[in-house]
Amino acid sequence: MTSFHFDIGSRARHAGRFIGRVRGELLKALSQRKSEGSLPQQALAEKLGIERSLINRQLSGEANLTLRSLADFAWAMDMEISFEL
Repeated sequence: MTSFHFDIGSRARHAGRFIGRVRGELLKALSQRKSEGSLPQQALAEKLGIERSLINRQLSGEANLTLRSLADFAWAMDMEISFEL
């Protein structure tokens, strides 16, 4: 059996963890809105004027989640973003 080991480096690992936490918080907020029945994913897509498939790709990590798209999601959910460094 062939095995591979490679180190992505501290910088990339740190960035990956941050992006994962941001994506996780966004998923949590979307889940909360869905459970309230106030904003299903299709309604979110319509409000943003984008395809629901793009939202799925962004949330799953298949497409980039930019700061702009994060701000757009927050706007569509009528939520404020708080950021702490």
